[in-house]
Amino acid sequence: MRKSFFIKYKKEFVLYRIRKKLLAITAVLLLVFAMFVMLLFHFSERRAYQKSVAELNQVMVNQVASVYELYIQNTKEIAHDAIYSNQELLRFSAKERGEMQNQKAILSMLDSINVMNPYIHSACLYYEEDEMVYSSVSMPYSIMSLQNFSDKKIFEEKSYTRSYQVGPHLLYSTAVISDPREMPLVISYIVPGGGSNGKVYLCVNVNTRTLYSMILRNFELEQHKNFYLVDQEGDVVFHRNPEYLFIKQEELPIEEGMISAEVYSEILDLTFVFESTMPPLESGFLRFALWIFAALGVAVTVMIVTVVYSTLPIRKMVQIAKKSNFRDFLVQSGNTVDTTFWDRTMGEDEKHVVGVFRIGLLSDTEEFLSQCIKIAAQNEKECHFFAIKMSGDTVAVIFSNSGNYGDVQFRRYVQLQCENMIASFKTGAGVYCVVSQVKMGVEQLRNGYQECYETFWYRYLFPYQVIAFEEIDRALPVYPFPVRHEKHIINNLMAGNEEACIRHIDAIFEDFQSGLYLIKDREINHYLAVMQENISLRLENLSIPVERLERSSFETCVTLEELYLVFMGYIREILCRIASRPDESEDNIGREVLAYIEEHFCENDICLSKIAEELSIPSSQISRIVKEASHRTFSEYITFKRIGRSKELLSSGSMSINAVSEAVGFTYPYYFIRKFKELEGVTPGQYIGIQTSPD
Repeated sequence: MRKSFFIKYKKEFVLYRIRKKLLAITAVLLLVFAMFVMLLFHFSERRAYQKSVAELNQVMVNQVASVYELYIQNTKEIAHDAIYSNQELLRFSAKERGEMQNQKAILSMLDSINVMNPYIHSACLYYEEDEMVYSSVSMPYSIMSLQNFSDKKIFEEKSYTRSYQVGPHLLYSTAVISDPREMPLVISYIVPGGGSNGKVYLCVNVNTRTLYSMILRNFELEQHKNFYLVDQEGDVVFHRNPEYLFIKQEELPIEEGMISAEVYSEILDLTFVFESTMPPLESGFLRFALWIFAALGVAVTVMIVTVVYSTLPIRKMVQIAKKSNFRDFLVQSGNTVDTTFWDRTMGEDEKHVVGVFRIGLLSDTEEFLSQCIKIAAQNEKECHFFAIKMSGDTVAVIFSNSGNYGDVQFRRYVQLQCENMIASFKTGAGVYCVVSQVKMGVEQLRNGYQECYETFWYRYLFPYQVIAFEEIDRALPVYPFPVRHEKHIINNLMAGNEEACIRHIDAIFEDFQSGLYLIKDREINHYLAVMQENISLRLENLSIPVERLERSSFETCVTLEELYLVFMGYIREILCRIASRPDESEDNIGREVLAYIEEHFCENDICLSKIAEELSIPSSQISRIVKEASHRTFSEYITFKRIGRSKELLSSGSMSINAVSEAVGFTYPYYFIRKFKELEGVTPGQYIGIQTSPD
């Protein structure tokens, strides 16, 4: 049999050997030609690409500098407003500052500045009269002599001409100074004030790490992009890598393919440097190389198929070639398709539906493809199937309407068939399917495949394993970054409140699954990665910092349930580390509570539960702090503060009693009058009369 077969196709085998040699020679020549063309293209395209990247870097560095200036301008307004609003504190003499009540007032004012914006690291007040510094940094370093101030040069006379100072301004005693590269780096703005007792200087410090985190979120900088700050002496005063702080700019390591852009900020007196390395996969040279090799691959494949087809009459080889042709037709636009392989009965049917299956394991793809072919043979009378392997993990199945179904019935029939195919394949584990709209004729099948392929970008939103193209509503709004929930998660983490953290994490994932927003899988992964980074940065900046955990990887997750488990594991590990920290000073918490009450006591909805939620402190602890500080209950203390404020407003004579009642937080004027009389012994009207009557 073998001999007769060889004799019968002797000419074809001889021709096959000749063409095989010609094919090898042609392939080598094509490869040499491709390498030569790529070399020429490299020299022409690389320079143009570098110029384009340099222009983009210049735009980016201007934007980064503008954002920094905007934040610093806001800090400047906060500092000036604090000086203007607290003149009485600036006029205190050294003797008056020795009184505990006045010290608390100064520290309370500094703490209120400290909580105004998340990027403000601390604030300090320097009295030149006795060279004492008051700061918002935790005890025991809240009040100290300038001689023990770690960065006292910021208050030297020659520094006043430069409003902005950059350095590790840690407001601690010199006895505990460590490596400056391990300290929080800040930009400081100094505002002079004063009165009869000499000059007073307010210094507000902006945390550059927090600003960097905000800019990272706003501009979505990739790993190969970075920016840093350089002062007028050429020293690097901020860098993503702490090892490069406070060294000369020329001493920084230069990576291959690095492109830099600079801009000088007159407001900050700093130079912003933005640098990026050229990503290899984004290089035009490599893209061109891929096209060349792809063209070579196609050319070699065509030659191999031509040799095999012309010499060996094996129908299966022909069928595979034509299937490949049909696959390329679905993937690439502008191609035509050879329909000779398209089954005659399927070609006679006008309506078709494309179903694209994605298999979780690459090793299962061939088995799933074989199952599709088997099911197609079993259901030939009801509907014609045509299965094609599109890639390593994707199989496209084309369903032809041979049963004279209506469009709606036909779509429903296809969905049921897809569900059965998934259910019968290893219990359906890791297999998902998208079903397109009904298409007319072969030429529209490409649109059906594109509908299915793009829908896979939102696989996390699939309510079940088989989904119709229309079920992903692309008119929905884009999901915003969950800043509110992120804030509450951070606050509750610091308080060690696991239940509240889980509640807010559940709310985020409920938003993902709600169907109210259009959000791709990779965007969900990105949001969680950014949130994880922000949580780590915030916990590192605590007075008792929490050591950074190794970042969790969301790239391997394929469902929201897996993402949820990975993120919850990260949060629980953080909670374990927080629980093992030494307790935070009670004085710090007390100042934070009293400062919050001082700022919000005129709001009519202030209550223990609201403060507890905002500060992540138990209600019982807040009550105890208020009792120890004022010898009053929480409600009595709020009433006391409101009556005190109302006396100031009544004395001015510019507001009615009802207006004063509303301004200090009382909902009903008669209740305000009753409480006023209980504390002052007279009604508000009588109090006004006493204040306006001549002595």
